[in-house]
Amino acid sequence: MKFKSYLLLSSALLGLVNVSCSDKDDDSNEYSNTDSRIRSVHISGLNVPFVVNDFEHIIYNYDSLTYGTDISHRMIYFADYDVKSPGLTYLINENGDWKLYSNRTADSAYFDLRNLEIRTISLDQNNRSIYKLDIRVHKNDVNSFNWIKLSDLSFNGEVASFKNVEVNGVYCCFYTNKDGNSYVLSSTDAKKWTSKQLDKQSFDWNSLAVFGNKAVAFAGEKIATIDTDKDFAVTLTDNKAGLKSLLFSLGDKCWAVGKDGFYTCSGENMDFEKAFEVPSGFPTENITTLVTLSGSRTRVGYIYGTDNGVASVWVLDKSSNLIKISSSSNTGLPVLSKSVLVNIDDEISLLGGVNDKNEYMNTCYSSSNAGLTWSLNWHKELPSEIGRVANVGAFVASDGKLIFVAGETADGVATGVWNGVLKGDSKK
Repeated sequence: MKFKSYLLLSSALLGLVNVSCSDKDDDSNEYSNTDSRIRSVHISGLNVPFVVNDFEHIIYNYDSLTYGTDISHRMIYFADYDVKSPGLTYLINENGDWKLYSNRTADSAYFDLRNLEIRTISLDQNNRSIYKLDIRVHKNDVNSFNWIKLSDLSFNGEVASFKNVEVNGVYCCFYTNKDGNSYVLSSTDAKKWTSKQLDKQSFDWNSLAVFGNKAVAFAGEKIATIDTDKDFAVTLTDNKAGLKSLLFSLGDKCWAVGKDGFYTCSGENMDFEKAFEVPSGFPTENITTLVTLSGSRTRVGYIYGTDNGVASVWVLDKSSNLIKISSSSNTGLPVLSKSVLVNIDDEISLLGGVNDKNEYMNTCYSSSNAGLTWSLNWHKELPSEIGRVANVGAFVASDGKLIFVAGETADGVATGVWNGVLKGDSKK
């Protein structure tokens, strides 16, 4: 996932926010009593650039607004060129009746922008312009998914605990049944699955993470390393560092959290050493992680979790720089357990999970600015076929499609494996 440079993007947008087809020198200090043209437009709640076309006398947006955007009840304001106070006279025709419009933010007038005309009169009252508003909204929800069922998982016995990971392009569902036997279901295409029984251990699948080309999890007082390239052979090593959470591989190191700090190791010997202290407020529960690109080359690790009922997101880079970037107290970040982080449609998203009322969710909360702020993304809500789930496996396949594996529901473990394809992506 390649995140844009949001500071640069914001600056660029400010420069583009209202482009007008005009050859007037904007730096001129001379006032015009005869100019009736609109210079720029602002519509409340729509942070997109608008074009004022003085040749065809239309005002429109370059890129269509998101499907479902309501433009039937919005405030709109205009800026003119260098005109002395009180500026241009504005009239608006909403339903076939021209009415004087103050163009003052304090007046809070709402209009239906789907059929709106604007008339302007120059300061000397001798020149007039009429513009038609053409606000473009996507007619199809290109930000949502088409879901196709690929397969069903077949479990051996009643599942007691499980977790899904992807290791080197292999989708894996590790689980332990209520008889205490552990298995892995694996697939390279999410359609055909192979079952393999694992050596009997007290696996803690909640701790399951991916270190390089291996799956790792706590097994009692030890760390179990599971080699997908060697028929899921299990190797046990002592948890000498007293690790509490296994995170991910980043750079040339494997990362974990202990009681008193962050720990790293290189290689396959699980010989962890302390890297730095755990900062105040770092999450201790419900941790889920994501390693992805930030910019064109730099990979960073995102860590979501909760601490004393407050959720937060932290970013770690390979040089041990750890930054808290958002909190549920002020950024729209939800407080969830058993949710999963995934990058979808150039956004970081939290899929499913369980809320503080112990309700299973079908929601998608997403961030389009690399995790700084979050909002409910109804376009990507999980459909009724998948339902309300937690602890799902959500992976982006090599062709960009989303692979969605099983999950925990209020009625037990779901078995469905799904393929999600963005409706707006014709290439997929």
